[in-house]
Amino acid sequence: MKELFNRIIVWGADKEIHNIQFETLVQIDFLLEELREVIKEFIAGNTDAAVGEICDLIVYSVNALALLKSEPRPNNDIVIMNDSHHISIIRKINIEIKNIIDSCWFNSGVPASSSYKDLIDVCCKCMRVLGYSPEIALEETIKKIESRRGAMNPITGKWEKFIGQHDIYTPDYSKARINND
Repeated sequence: MKELFNRIIVWGADKEIHNIQFETLVQIDFLLEELREVIKEFIAGNTDAAVGEICDLIVYSVNALALLKSEPRPNNDIVIMNDSHHISIIRKINIEIKNIIDSCWFNSGVPASSSYKDLIDVCCKCMRVLGYSPEIALEETIKKIESRRGAMNPITGKWEKFIGQHDIYTPDYSKARINND
């Protein structure tokens, strides 16, 4: 995973994402936007796309860690959860986002870097519970983001894709299914 995280960091540096200093509320809004995308795909019954959105949470978190000048070091000893129900997965991700909000907003004493690392960990666990390889799924997401062209919008603090780009890599998250029958 370290190589994948390094590719995300290089991508973020190339796109000048690490040059923007986000306000706390903007960071929280970005996280909640990503969580809404995960929920939307689960509701639509599209688990492959939901896994892609979970990977987007990882990309966001790795770049947030780079902003905090920390290296992502999620725990490699992943414990598989017993409950594979989508609501349980959303709840676990949401709890980690709440921890980040508490850390940033209420100054709970938990460093934001620890919370982002925990969110990455939970995202990887959730993908495994869903029956996906986090490494393969994240590789698909990285191929997509590396193929995009765009520019950093300093007003919104977001990297915006150029409209009309036709050669964007289309990720195939079915490749990441562990039991790809």
